Amino acid sequence: MTLKKHLLLSIGGAFALLFVAICTGLFALRAASDDFTEAFNHDIAFQSAIARMYSGGLQVASSLRGVVIDPQNQSGHDNLKKGGEDFEAALSKAKSLPSIEGLATDVLPAIEALHTRRKLLIDQVIALAKTDQAAAIALLNKEENITFIFSTHDAGVIERARRVLTLVDGQIHSDTAAGYTS
Repeated sequence: MTLKKHLLLSIGGAFALLFVAICTGLFALRAASDDFTEAFNHDIAFQSAIARMYSGGLQVASSLRGVVIDPQNQSGHDNLKKGGEDFEAALSKAKSLPSIEGLATDVLPAIEALHTRRKLLIDQVIALAKTDQAAAIALLNKEENITFIFSTHDAGVIERARRVLTLVDGQIHSDTAAGYTS
């Protein structure tokens, strides 16, 4: 074999090897891109479900305060139900997503357990609000640390509050939690 043929075979072999290396690299890059896209789409769907759970939870908390203040207000009950349904739909969506290593889907059982506990508390508070508004507020303050801001002269509500601001002529006269009196 002549030197020319050896050179051509060597260069051809080098190009073939280079071609195989480039194809292998492109295949690996495509696989990595697909994995990244799948993880990214999963993360977006999971974060969207978490945001919807948060929104539903806020709607429940706000509606529950309205129901406690006025247990006969049907729109408050409707909003409370809708917020709970939205939360549960978002939780179900998050749970239906495939498990991907390294993503925060392992928090879902804890969220679900807290949600179940909260539903029981909501039922207790609604039942209590129908007969004893102050006790319902006290239960919420104890269990969820919810803040109620309203004006009242009801001693039963005042004595169960953690913090009471007393106003005189539109100015803060006393603040029991802050410990000062002006």
